[in-house]
Amino acid sequence: MADNELPSDLERLAAFVDQQPPGVREAFHFLLAVALEESGKATLINIARVEGRTHYSYRTVAGDVFTVIRPNIDAEMERAVRHELVGILEEDGQP
Repeated sequence: MADNELPSDLERLAAFVDQQPPGVREAFHFLLAVALEESGKATLINIARVEGRTHYSYRTVAGDVFTVIRPNIDAEMERAVRHELVGILEEDGQP
């Protein structure tokens, strides 16, 4: 797998999420960023409040910087999705 390719499970999930309403896409992007941080593939570099919303900025191990907005989702859903994303990202590191 090339460095810029997503694991196939994550690629399928991303394609599905792209077809969802904006709120679902926002939640996915935020939780993916958290999963990247938990797996050591990104580092949280800043948290800022902008117009009542919390923005998180991350730097990837490749040096890319991106920002996501914390969505309005319940803690149980957040834990479940984060667990799945971390599992997918950990599979990416396997031979």
